[in-house]
Amino acid sequence: MRHLRVLYEDHVGAQGGAPNEEDGSSVHEEDLDVELRVLQKRKMIANLRRELEDIEQAQGKPPTIQDVIGSVQRFSGGDTSDANRWLNDFESACDSLEGDDDFKLKCVRRLMEPGTEAEWFLRVDKSANYRQFRVNFLDNFGHVYTVAEIVDKLRKTTFDASQMSVTAYILRMQEIASRANIDEIQTVQFIIDGFQDRSASIAVLYPARDLAHLKQLSRRYVQLREMCPAPIRTQPAKQKIKPTTSKPESPRCYNCSDIGHLSADCKEPRRAKGSCFRCGSTQHQLKECPRPAPRNNSQVALVDEFRQNAGGDRQSVGELGAVLSELNISN
Repeated sequence: MRHLRVLYEDHVGAQGGAPNEEDGSSVHEEDLDVELRVLQKRKMIANLRRELEDIEQAQGKPPTIQDVIGSVQRFSGGDTSDANRWLNDFESACDSLEGDDDFKLKCVRRLMEPGTEAEWFLRVDKSANYRQFRVNFLDNFGHVYTVAEIVDKLRKTTFDASQMSVTAYILRMQEIASRANIDEIQTVQFIIDGFQDRSASIAVLYPARDLAHLKQLSRRYVQLREMCPAPIRTQPAKQKIKPTTSKPESPRCYNCSDIGHLSADCKEPRRAKGSCFRCGSTQHQLKECPRPAPRNNSQVALVDEFRQNAGGDRQSVGELGAVLSELNISN
């Protein structure tokens, strides 16, 4: 307005001076207001035209593979990949860019991960259009999970703080549960059990009613984990076994009680089966023997009396087991 007034005054001054109120200055002010409104409308029209040009350029720009790669990860195949869910995400991304079937076929081939099962499938696939590719893709990788399979997978999936955050773990478990009709409360329980946390911090997650509530409580749980980190488990040091320096004991004969040979190699007559190992009597056992124990601890039986009272018949070597059992019982 000020600029227009300056122009107007310059124009009036060139014509012979500024008019006063009596000369009709109010009439000229009305003309200026009209011209100002016209200029404002022209400015608005120019801005609208620029916005329309930007919209037309955006609509006329064809979608690129980079636009899809930014929103969909590459497909690798295998048991860990859900082909049905991945294909739905891929088609949703292409539809948001208004891509046709030719565009989808080009994109889906580029999104097969090299060095995986998806690359081998791509080498043998001869699809001429996206519809054929979709059918062949689901025939090879598509799988309808049962509730039992999803429950087993939820049980085996556990939290690893070195590989994922608490939020990433919860989202991972939620994605697995969505493959089948799993109750949300049951999913929450699987998630809590998967933390494998035996500290008191895990109790903050117990009141969770659903996944949304669990995610809210998990923020407090993360804080508690940072305040009280789990102790590092270390394996106890192995104790070194000192080598023994003592000499091995000489074998003892349980037939004659001499040292240096076994009873199987003994040349003395065999004791009677069930006889006392100290005196050779068959009327009692070693623990009931009235004879005193020998003073020489290295001698087990009274071999002299035993040899005098023993018969000439030699017993079989198999009777050694009975003698040893009686000796063990007495001790």
